[in-house]
Amino acid sequence: MGGSHFSYTDAQSFVPALDERLDLPAGLREQYVGTVDPGRSTAAQRAYLAAFFDQHLRKRPQDLLDGPSSAHPDVRFVD
Repeated sequence: MGGSHFSYTDAQSFVPALDERLDLPAGLREQYVGTVDPGRSTAAQRAYLAAFFDQHLRKRPQDLLDGPSSAHPDVRFVD
């Protein structure tokens, strides 16, 4: 958990590195990119996107899309 609206963009990876230069007000970065680790977030995004396309375009069922995965604890399934 800890993602936010722009967590699903590359901003999550580069904005934290720019914090000192941007002099962002307290909490602003977290409001937009959340607090989830960028490396974990990127790995999860790659895994779920690949699984989605494998399942829907290549017709290869993907267990990853069936529910939560211990490999990606930051991903939450919603109904």
